[in-house]
Amino acid sequence: MDLEQHADGRMHFRLGKVEIWVAGLVAAACIASFAWIFNRVIAQQDTQQEATSAVKESITEVSTQQKVLSTQLANLSLQLSDVPDLRRQVTELKVRSDRHEEDLKELRQTRGLR
Repeated sequence: MDLEQHADGRMHFRLGKVEIWVAGLVAAACIASFAWIFNRVIAQQDTQQEATSAVKESITEVSTQQKVLSTQLANLSLQLSDVPDLRRQVTELKVRSDRHEEDLKELRQTRGLR
């Protein structure tokens, strides 16, 4: 490695053969490491994209399940809204049944009197 001054007054820097090879190897190592880092970043992005698509699929599945659950809850709510009416009807039927039993008792008693 030489530092020479030319006639125009400027300093010029010169490398020898060994220094040129060393500089070339360092430059090649830098380029290779940059390429390796770039490939790692791309691989990481691919991994993140796969994870993101899996999460999106999961969200879609959960959304579908939520819609089904919402429909089922609406059906249950509709069915449960009929419960008070059913209770009233059952009560009316029980009253009718009791009346019929009393009427049957009276009929049996009147038959017995004959």
